[in-house]
Amino acid sequence: MKSEIILDDRKIGKIAFELLSKVKRGVEGRRELNKGIRARCRGMYSFFYYSGSLPTLAFIYSKAGEDLIKTTLTRMKEEEFIPPIVKDEDLSYAIYGSLICCFLNEIGINTDGSLKSIIDVFGEPKDEGTYILDYQILRFAKWIRKFGESLFTGG
Repeated sequence: MKSEIILDDRKIGKIAFELLSKVKRGVEGRRELNKGIRARCRGMYSFFYYSGSLPTLAFIYSKAGEDLIKTTLTRMKEEEFIPPIVKDEDLSYAIYGSLICCFLNEIGINTDGSLKSIIDVFGEPKDEGTYILDYQILRFAKWIRKFGESLFTGG
């Protein structure tokens, strides 16, 4: 793992805003889904802060399921985000997990959304690069929290 993935905080914020704006356009008018996405954006930051990246991502995958996260990630990579038709709560977790995967891809850590690809990223013993990656994800989650609260107001 490379340890030189440190990004300027403004760049991380820009990535977060662009991704969330795309999601917002795709879920417009779905009130309950908007509420769920907002709840994930608000709540997951503390999970990353207190538990770290891998345990938090494992939790997200347990809520959404690997297949739904992979499908959602594929759709997020398209020009226009069209969410899969599933339960809103499951989809809100899948969207959040896909946001993290998009961020990892953006910073040069390839993941296809599979749980194996996530575990492979963090599977090495803790070294400098893993700590830096945890910190980058935490910074991204902080931006997601800020922008998610403003963009997803339930309607």
